[in-house]
Amino acid sequence: MGLDITAYSNLKFLRGKEGDHYDGYIHVYQDSSFPDHCELEEGYYDETSKTRTHTFRAGSYSGYNEFRNILAQCTLGVTTDVVWEDDSYETRPFYKIINFSDCHGSIGPKYSADLYREFVDNRDRFIRNLKQEIDFTKETENPLALEPEFILDLNLDQGDIEYYIGVYDNLTRAFELAKDDGLVEFH
Repeated sequence: MGLDITAYSNLKFLRGKEGDHYDGYIHVYQDSSFPDHCELEEGYYDETSKTRTHTFRAGSYSGYNEFRNILAQCTLGVTTDVVWEDDSYETRPFYKIINFSDCHGSIGPKYSADLYREFVDNRDRFIRNLKQEIDFTKETENPLALEPEFILDLNLDQGDIEYYIGVYDNLTRAFELAKDDGLVEFH
């Protein structure tokens, strides 16, 4: 069993009455644990002629959780545990996805737009730190020292690196679609 992620753009609201059930439509509900992540009205949504979708398998639940940990380390220089415990990370890139359920929930257009920009702006940095490549902009006490931005002990092989870049790129695509009156569903 694994985590599937589906993104939609350009959805239209159908109904939101309590007790309604519409098979085949997208059901949006507010997760009380993450109430700000999805601003769409609770209820059922349908695709339009402009709707685009993107679905992908993000791996096992534990594998996706490890991706979030790698994301935090490669972009913030800390583990997810530090992000969860320190409120100062709330304004930093990727907080909205690191501090989100790793098994279910929805992210609406507003957070998707923010996350899309963060994913686009940090892709090169993520890959550079994932591969532990030299950061030529890093200032050190020794001007001759060439080292990565963050010294990480990731122990990744080429297959792992490609997997994490793939998840990163799929999430970028998902948030790109959802920012346009859409939704990203984790299920």
